[in-house]
Amino acid sequence: TAEMKDDLVNTVLNTHPNDLGFIGNVWTCPLLATYIYQNYGIKYSVEYIRVLLKRSNLSYKRAQRKPTKANKAEQEVFKKNATPSLYCRKFF
Repeated sequence: TAEMKDDLVNTVLNTHPNDLGFIGNVWTCPLLATYIYQNYGIKYSVEYIRVLLKRSNLSYKRAQRKPTKANKAEQEVFKKNATPSLYCRKFF
């Protein structure tokens, strides 16, 4: 409905997920789908949420991982596992 669409746009523009009890600082489409389900009891797909945001002239960028913010010990373990073995593809 128009009310739900307006609420979605206002939520994205004026609040953070932490304010509403979600984990994260930035709204993502899966978080918005969960927000709509919690408030209205209707499940929408992530792709439909993305389309609604684009129709409302809001830009959307898919989240990207930031490996520099990862745990240093986990980075070292990953580097050790990055060497090719007999059972996986070799790096070219």
